[in-house]
Amino acid sequence: GAGGSVGGVRAQLEASRSAQRQLGDAILAQQSSAALLRKKVDSAEERRARLELDKKLAASAQKFAEAAKISADAKGLANAIEQDEAALRALGEQIDSLGAQQEAEGVRESLMLTELDGARAQSDAQLLSALREHCDAIGKLTRATADAEGGAPPDDMQSALLAAELEEAEARIDAICDRYGWRRDGSTHVQPAALPSGGSTPSGSGLGGLAGGFGGLLAGGTLR
Repeated sequence: GAGGSVGGVRAQLEASRSAQRQLGDAILAQQSSAALLRKKVDSAEERRARLELDKKLAASAQKFAEAAKISADAKGLANAIEQDEAALRALGEQIDSLGAQQEAEGVRESLMLTELDGARAQSDAQLLSALREHCDAIGKLTRATADAEGGAPPDDMQSALLAAELEEAEARIDAICDRYGWRRDGSTHVQPAALPSGGSTPSGSGLGGLAGGFGGLLAGGTLR
């Protein structure tokens, strides 16, 4: 039913939003790791530059043993920098991938919001049809009661209850029609200006079906 459809889309929508939050947290964590690694690489680059200068000074002073040691240290540092830069590139790729997933989930969320709007409209259309049938039923019951009384004084309590129930149903009809810009033409069927694609409204289940199913519709109300 439409209510089940709305519930299913809502569940999918919440799952998509949860996935986007998780992806966002993962992106922030990876960005934080990348920032720390970038600082480490920058610091190592500065140290390597100093080592290169020290090596030149040692070589100029003919301190060849010291220059060789400094050269070995600089080479080891260069290898470490290369590894860290590779790790940085990998982090960047991971961040890009997570960002693409998050963007895809955002598109999915947008599509589901559109689907949810359609499901809500379909559910409200079904409720509107039931409300109109209910109003017709109240009118028939009122006329039948008046005919049965044959001019006898009306039952004020019953009349008041029926009038209150009719007023509530009509108010709900007005609210639904106003929400969607649908026409309130007084018919027992939904005739909206626009319905969701592929949507349809019940053609009327008869008063017997109404008695069995209408209570649940009224108790549940229009879906939000």
